[in-house]
Amino acid sequence: MDFVILGLIIISGSFILVMVIKSVSNIKRKKNLPLTASDVIVVAKRIKAKDYSGHHRDYTRSFTTNYLITFQFLENNSRQELRVKEREYGLIAEGDEGTLWHQEGLFNKFDRK
Repeated sequence: MDFVILGLIIISGSFILVMVIKSVSNIKRKKNLPLTASDVIVVAKRIKAKDYSGHHRDYTRSFTTNYLITFQFLENNSRQELRVKEREYGLIAEGDEGTLWHQEGLFNKFDRK
């Protein structure tokens, strides 16, 4: 019975490790891509907060906050939601038009027209 539990722990840990390595390598790959400039309009903004406290007491609550902006590309009217830093989120408003600098799904900067 102990071998079964140990085996499950090893398999679960291996799976998590592989997923983390794949995620990190994907981000590194994207950051090595050339910067792309696209004319866009900001069509939506949202904040996604995730509570990691589980069943702990209120004073131990912890949150992760993601700031997301949806850009519509003027060349083909497609849309893409990108995660941005809090500072950028506060400086960009819905309806803003400008140039989005990105690397295949990674936000770099936004220059307002």
